[in-house]
Amino acid sequence: MRKLYNFAGGRSTFFALIFTAAGIGLAFRGELSGSFVALVGSIQSLIVAHSAKEDYFGGKKPDDCDKK
Repeated sequence: MRKLYNFAGGRSTFFALIFTAAGIGLAFRGELSGSFVALVGSIQSLIVAHSAKEDYFGGKKPDDCDKK
């Protein structure tokens, strides 16, 4: 699982691949619904927002804020 995660390049891409595979599978079986699309879209947007927050605040330390 770790190799797949590293290949994907991070949490957002990893889950996007998982959700895409699930969506394609459901679409081929004719079970893809608007509820699934809305759920996956909201989860993916939260993951992207969390990753962006971590990237933005990741390099800052409390001591760096006092220095100018």
